[in-house]
Amino acid sequence: MTIPEDPAPFHIELDLREPVVRPRKAAPSAPTIYDGDEAQEVMAEARRFGRDPEQVMRLYQEDPETWGGAYISGDELLRMLPCRPRHPWLSYALGSQVLLTLPRELFTRRLALPARPGERVLFTMGMPASGKTTLVKAGFGKRFFAVVDSPLASFDMARELMREVQATGRGISFVLASRPLAVAAAGMLDRAMPGHEERAVPLAGMAENILKAMDVFRKLAGMNRYDGDTTLDVVRHDGERREWVGGDAAVALLASLLPPFLMLPGGILGQLVAGWKQALEAHRAKGEFIPDVLRAVAEDGMDIHAFASESGPSVVETLLPAQGGLSKEVRSLAQLPGWREWIPGHLNAADAHEACLKEGLGPTLYT
Repeated sequence: MTIPEDPAPFHIELDLREPVVRPRKAAPSAPTIYDGDEAQEVMAEARRFGRDPEQVMRLYQEDPETWGGAYISGDELLRMLPCRPRHPWLSYALGSQVLLTLPRELFTRRLALPARPGERVLFTMGMPASGKTTLVKAGFGKRFFAVVDSPLASFDMARELMREVQATGRGISFVLASRPLAVAAAGMLDRAMPGHEERAVPLAGMAENILKAMDVFRKLAGMNRYDGDTTLDVVRHDGERREWVGGDAAVALLASLLPPFLMLPGGILGQLVAGWKQALEAHRAKGEFIPDVLRAVAEDGMDIHAFASESGPSVVETLLPAQGGLSKEVRSLAQLPGWREWIPGHLNAADAHEACLKEGLGPTLYT
């Protein structure tokens, strides 16, 4: 039996006199510090500075703070921007968009120099204001052929740089700096204040950076047994003194730090914001002026007033997969000849250096 065809089939008629969904007039976005004339001036000067990369790299290698190009840091490169004295915070915040590829070229040129027996390359890891630069510049870094102080955003990038170093016959060491989140937020504000480094970084970027660094460190540890004499270590800083944690113990330490990072109110970002608010109040209580541009850079992309003490967003937790399957043969730099004796002195020197900086006896270097 067939169903007879409906003489009046079902259909829909649209009234085309008005659109089905009336378009909304988009509300204009509020202008930010990055939309003003100062930002445009910074970007223009950064482009002019970067038009002659050969000159930039020559200036970089001649700068005494780079040890002849052995210390490779995007922040050191941005420090050289001609506009930095006039617009320090914006120079750091915007200049990297123009000079992004130059640290990679500096690294390639450094590796091209003839290798000597025993040379090693150090990669520092961790979020800004975790103490990396203080450790390196207090003497530890000068024991290496090259120091790369640049966020390793991915495991693939880390492996690529490792392969390039290994092809030259040099050894590789990774050191991740760890510091309590509230201390890191306060340190970032300290160094960003007028008269110090005048360099702020987004709190959201700090949170993402530490998660990615822990993820890269974990993956490197999983393959460490196949990477020659590559070493993996953590320098833990409690706000007063540094502690060296090497090899397998370093992997276990990071695994123990992760739950409080992610499970406390607000996750990593919420804890950084809480520390940031407390640090702001401490500076205000001392009558110190905090420039608007400093806060605009640090708080870029978020409303910190939305972070209550008991709640707040956390950074994507899937960046750090569940611990497991790690090698039990992770090597530490302290296992290599001579280093076990040298490391304590370097940690003490970094602690003393930082104490002097906090007392105003030199430029702040909380990196």
